[in-house]
Amino acid sequence: MRGLGIFFVIVILGSFSSSLAQTTLTFRDFDKLSVQGNIDLVLEKSDFERVVVAEKTDLLDIEQEGRTLKIKMNLRDQMKGEEVKVKVEYRKLKELQAGGGASVEARLQEAGIDFSAHVSSGASL
Repeated sequence: MRGLGIFFVIVILGSFSSSLAQTTLTFRDFDKLSVQGNIDLVLEKSDFERVVVAEKTDLLDIEQEGRTLKIKMNLRDQMKGEEVKVKVEYRKLKELQAGGGASVEARLQEAGIDFSAHVSSGASL
């Protein structure tokens, strides 16, 4: 019986620690970003192009189509009120599209850049 209790503790601790782990994903060059859903997104200029997800990676669909990186949250989890924290590191960003409740924090400090942002459907920039 005691062995069964220890097994459950290990399973619970293992699932708890994996939910706290962050995941880093790297991508080819992108200069457009689309984000949809209850995502708290931080944009950061970098020498790398990658996405760091603080937790709940399984709630996101992240894909790259050409030079566009798309980060979406599935609608079912969004309706449950789930929120995911994501940091996107980029070399050059020309366009941002945010919608579906996404919250984007960006510190664009380059002079003379060509940048456009389209924010809709309850998103904020």
